[in-house]
Amino acid sequence: MLLLNPPRLSSLLCATIAVFVLALIANPVGRAFAHEPSSLDIIVAKALPTGIVDLAASIKKGDTQIDVRIKNSDPELDALVRFPVCGEDSISHGMLVTDLDAAISGVGGDPVPVIDVTRWTACVYTKSTVPGVFLVRRGLSITVRFAIDFRALGSQHVRIIGDVYGLQTQAPEPLGTLAASIRAARTLEAPVIDQFLRASAISARLPLSVFYSVSGSSSMGTAFQLSSYAGLYLQNQDSLPEGGMPVFDYVDGAVAVDLDDYRTFKRVLPKDETYDPQHDSLYRIPVDTGGPSGSEIMCVAPTENDCRVRGDCPGTIGGITHGGGLQSAQSAGSRGGTSSTYTITGRFSSKWTDHTLHPAWGWRAVAWWNNGGAWTELASEWVQWDGSYELLINRAGYSGQNLRVQYRAHNRYYEPMDEDDNLFRWRGPDRTNIALNHDDGHWYADTDGTDTNGLGEVYFRGYQLWSKLYWTAEIDPLRANPIKIYYPNTEYDCGSGSGVPWSCANTAGTVWLIPVHGLTLDVVQHEMGHQVNNEFHDNKRPAGAGGAHSLTVCYNQGLALREGYADFMPHWIQADRTTDPGSTISSYPIEAPTAGYCKTPGNNNEVWVSSTFWDLHDTRSDTNDILWYIHPGAVHKLYLANGPANDGDPLGMDEFQAIYNSNCSAGHSGFIDAIFEQNDTD
Repeated sequence: MLLLNPPRLSSLLCATIAVFVLALIANPVGRAFAHEPSSLDIIVAKALPTGIVDLAASIKKGDTQIDVRIKNSDPELDALVRFPVCGEDSISHGMLVTDLDAAISGVGGDPVPVIDVTRWTACVYTKSTVPGVFLVRRGLSITVRFAIDFRALGSQHVRIIGDVYGLQTQAPEPLGTLAASIRAARTLEAPVIDQFLRASAISARLPLSVFYSVSGSSSMGTAFQLSSYAGLYLQNQDSLPEGGMPVFDYVDGAVAVDLDDYRTFKRVLPKDETYDPQHDSLYRIPVDTGGPSGSEIMCVAPTENDCRVRGDCPGTIGGITHGGGLQSAQSAGSRGGTSSTYTITGRFSSKWTDHTLHPAWGWRAVAWWNNGGAWTELASEWVQWDGSYELLINRAGYSGQNLRVQYRAHNRYYEPMDEDDNLFRWRGPDRTNIALNHDDGHWYADTDGTDTNGLGEVYFRGYQLWSKLYWTAEIDPLRANPIKIYYPNTEYDCGSGSGVPWSCANTAGTVWLIPVHGLTLDVVQHEMGHQVNNEFHDNKRPAGAGGAHSLTVCYNQGLALREGYADFMPHWIQADRTTDPGSTISSYPIEAPTAGYCKTPGNNNEVWVSSTFWDLHDTRSDTNDILWYIHPGAVHKLYLANGPANDGDPLGMDEFQAIYNSNCSAGHSGFIDAIFEQNDTD
């Protein structure tokens, strides 16, 4: 029996993947788990470990089938789980860029435009009363068969997402009656299930990951082999050369840095344009706009701690450099430089799991000089929004010899690392006798299907949060010590005792991410949103902030407050405040949650709390929501500046209603009250 990542569906404490179960688990002191394991387990019960597939054939019922066991160990609650059925358009996952690898290797001539091709499909093969919908009764297990078609060679990370609907006893009418009918039925009736699904809200997303290697060939076809994340991606790590700890000269004296711990990056052909263009306008600061009467609403003053003083600003917005970080102490004009200044330019990208190149925005480019066996840092700078960078070198004794450019996927705010505490960095070829103006070319780090699979996405989401908080909200979340992000987490069960790896965070500034969560739109930023909360509230949490929970159930104000704020974070970062993000970022519509999300009252439910934060921020009119704070960071500032006085003190959205009212323009308090009343968070 093969245990998958993630094999267990867990409740939402620090991520937006949640379940309907209510079993509470006490938190150890000082630890805030992102996911506390609960009662839905999902494992592969049966699968063909190896086989042959003809990739040229169109096989609609799967090259192979897998039997997945879903177990509900909760003694009180039932659930409906819905998966895509064979034939639905939504079953296609994963994309393949057919020309990229050939272009990089120099085979096949000039690159051609990127072509998105279905890499594989996965769908439910087992028949059910309502296609794709299964009832998982309390204390019991079901087995569901999935059909998988392979469409390409290489590593196949098959992701199947199921929607979970909890049959809570406290559900409002008519959901309560429908849920009771389903729970009591001996034989399921399609009309009742259809009516329940139409009227209810998604309690959670159930992610299933299956890992295959498809390679080799024979007279019969191409071979595939079932594997695991660790077996597929972590067994072929780049070998690290032997060597000591070179010393480089820095402003604070001699500091030991291991330059030999590296991965080698790959060159991009000059004509290759397989590039994600989104970054040229994604981070432009929104134009301020008025409230209902055109008056500006007050907000608290921005923080005084400025990265331009420290020299570690998080990059640029829309290609416009804002400070951009000071050059390192070895840059032009420092430390008794010579008359010759060397300018090194280049472009650096990362290859994501969508198989396309993305600018390595926010990575750090570092120029090193091998000075007689001792490595000296000459300059460092951020990789900009378009992947470009520029390094200026003016150093006594340096005349263009023995240069190495290194790229770091870590910074002063957060540090992705593997489970052995190794930071991620790449090194380029050693150069000798470079010109005064040296173009090092366009290179990329392969974070697709390697031992760093998904790192490109994880790093981008973290840097996206830091940049937008700093430049748009005027909040610098920089901490005394960087946040440690362990990715991929294939070992730590987040203290649950289950032995099953999951994603979580603690108040010590550490985040663990299992592979599937690193590739979602919202989980990374939800997790880091909790760390922002921890930093500004001095790790103090309101009463009730802990325990298993779901999107659809009411609990208490403290839990809903912290989770609602973290749910709001990825929406604030990724969605324009003039738009309705719907369910594109997470599994629920933050602008207009449906009746299926508990609202008795809404300040005890994280979805309605996040919707209140969003309504205070967005500029769209939504029923009684016709007002917004002019400053795009005001909602954050007022929340972060008003944490609990002591750990465990009562605090909820009703207190924040008064706080937001006291920081608005004269005559606008009634409009804020209307927002809270609309979401029942007053």
